[in-house]
Amino acid sequence: MLILNAAKNTIQSVLNKLGWEVRRYYLSDMLQLCSFLEQQRIDLVLDVGANIGQFGERLFQAGFQGRLVSFEPLSSAHMKLSETAKRYPKWSVAPRAAVGRQAGETVINISANMVSSSLLPIRGEHVDSAPSSRYVGTEITKVISLDDYLNESDGARVFLKLDTQGFEFEALKGAEHLLASSIVGLQTEFSLAPLYDGQADYLELLSWLRDRDFHPWALSSEFSDAQTSRLLQANIVLFRS
Repeated sequence: MLILNAAKNTIQSVLNKLGWEVRRYYLSDMLQLCSFLEQQRIDLVLDVGANIGQFGERLFQAGFQGRLVSFEPLSSAHMKLSETAKRYPKWSVAPRAAVGRQAGETVINISANMVSSSLLPIRGEHVDSAPSSRYVGTEITKVISLDDYLNESDGARVFLKLDTQGFEFEALKGAEHLLASSIVGLQTEFSLAPLYDGQADYLELLSWLRDRDFHPWALSSEFSDAQTSRLLQANIVLFRS
């Protein structure tokens, strides 16, 4: 096992130097999520931070039968996302925008690997762990709140997926009405170590969700330090009790 871990770390280190970041994905995780969605009678999923549509495509491939609405602020990723969504009748893409606490306009930092792009400044610890997460440019994007975008959900039972690289808390605070009404479950990425300046502490985030009656259902790893194997980011699924 030690030899295997050393080999994986070496491969990850080489790929990082080439500008690539590899993240593990298990089909069983998505099948499990689909099972949760079926149990909770979810018929609408909001995919915030969709990138080029990886989550959405895997969700439908795993058997999800409901509707999906994706949100993405990067222009290049949004273009690819829109093309991918055309292959699925129940998948729609919102106009290009970041999701936050309130409507406005801001600058988003673009990372070399795209998936680490964020509205927040990236910390050196993140770049040291994954050199491909370094910022290589910026662009202006609109910001919307989910409460403004979807103030009525037509009676749908909603599941919210968040992957906004440190901006998850701001997106949640812009969905207070939906969290108290239509959203019955959510999956959010959170950092166990500070990776972006200004991001909320994970204990504060989880406490805030607990106060709104959302409780942990499942946990999966997302991003680990290639050298130390320390878990830096994880995904947690929560449902309202």
